[in-house]
Amino acid sequence: MKYDGVEEYLFDRTNGRVPTHLVRITADKCLVKERLAAGGVSVPDGRVFNKTQIEEALEYADGLGYPVVIKPNWGSHGDNVQTDIGSRDKLRMVIAAILPEQPPFLVEKQCSGREYRVFFTAQGKYAVLNREPAFIIGNGRNTIRELAAVESDLRQEQRSSKLLCPLVVDDIAIEYLRLSDRTLDSVPTRGERVHLRGCSNIAKGGIGRDVTDEAHKSVIQIARKVLKIFAGLPCIGLDLMTEDITRRLTADKYRVLEVNSNPGLSMHMLPAEGRPRTWPAIWPMCSFRTCRRKASETSDPGASTPGSFYRSAFNLHRCRHAPVWSRPISGGAAW
Repeated sequence: MKYDGVEEYLFDRTNGRVPTHLVRITADKCLVKERLAAGGVSVPDGRVFNKTQIEEALEYADGLGYPVVIKPNWGSHGDNVQTDIGSRDKLRMVIAAILPEQPPFLVEKQCSGREYRVFFTAQGKYAVLNREPAFIIGNGRNTIRELAAVESDLRQEQRSSKLLCPLVVDDIAIEYLRLSDRTLDSVPTRGERVHLRGCSNIAKGGIGRDVTDEAHKSVIQIARKVLKIFAGLPCIGLDLMTEDITRRLTADKYRVLEVNSNPGLSMHMLPAEGRPRTWPAIWPMCSFRTCRRKASETSDPGASTPGSFYRSAFNLHRCRHAPVWSRPISGGAAW
């Protein structure tokens, strides 16, 4: 792809100048935690284990204290992530059920609070999204299975204006419901909110709410520190847990769960709730040196007000390279 005489090689949202070793490091959840902790960023207590260390993992979880979280050391989209594991027996059951091949996996102390995705670029642009795990609301008549199917159908009707993925009813959902003594055939009471998993990934049916304007400035300071630890990446997606995103986050008030070197943009562009952000307009700035140079010359510091330069650069290439949900951008952040 070429712009203003500069050619870059692109793969998905990653360009040829992104250091390969940083992409690989951020894919290793345990290594990420080690680097973050060494850099003064708060992370959950946890360790990685392999298939020969099941008993050791159980002993470690006993020492951490329950509830704990289990997830593959490498993975994305919330695949095979299970939360709210409240006892040794349930942990053993979950390991056997959702990790049948038993790849290297993490056992972590579960953090309290809400989960947020913080998108942050090397130029200081940012967006913050609250993500809630997939859920249904009972009516006192239908089963969880039936309510999930109805909700998924309703979401399909709104996907042109909001990023709403169908509810994924899989082994993870079945095991998560079992942790609270429910099954897919349970009938929730009227108004009862039942989560289908603890993982808030949008691809699994999570709900995204934009909270960029409400986030305390300390959230952005944390994101800047993380990007400095992984200097060389043009942008990151930070998964962060905290009780209150509007208050100053001291070291004991948050935990960074993961770092994504290739973060999605659509969740910020088409949130289920809240103000849309024009993040595809920022993409050329992350990919082209010319855009990065001009970005440093602009007087526009705001995350939600990318200048006309970014809009024109994005529109120049959107027809061939933008995903199908992209639209022309005009007149500011929201569209």
